[in-house]
Amino acid sequence: MEAEAREVVAATGADPASATVERLADGRFAGQGFEFTIPLPPGPYGEEAVRERFRDAFLTAYRERYAFAPPALGIEFTNIRTVVRAGEPAVRGLAGSAPGDARPVRERPVHFREAGGFVPTLVMWREALAPGAAFDGPAVVEEAGSTLIIGPGARARVSAEGNIVVDLPGGAP
Repeated sequence: MEAEAREVVAATGADPASATVERLADGRFAGQGFEFTIPLPPGPYGEEAVRERFRDAFLTAYRERYAFAPPALGIEFTNIRTVVRAGEPAVRGLAGSAPGDARPVRERPVHFREAGGFVPTLVMWREALAPGAAFDGPAVVEEAGSTLIIGPGARARVSAEGNIVVDLPGGAP
């Protein structure tokens, strides 16, 4: 689970070396109708030692919460999970992009009702927009998971945090 989670963290652009790992389990005594979440000790786990280590972690957490643990009851774990956290990745522009850079990838016609039909429109890749970039609509900003349409008369800029801020015609943000 940890290896898979680290792959996801790396795919976001965050530094996997800066990641923290937390192992958790939802457990209960046999017959109880509710679970509570406990931290698990660091891995890796061997097959024989894992049962004892998980049992000890559960009993310790149970005693901390309830001040005692019932004797001789079986322990059931209903969920075991690994959480890998890393800081937000740095805002990246396209290789060679500089603050204020907003190079279009291509131009294509896009229909805007307020313009009365199709208008030649700049198309840009989101990852190519560095903080400080600014451009006027009409424009289309594309990325893998979404598309942002900036209509005619609007102005877009990329904040220091990497957010695209669009100012609409007439002063409405």
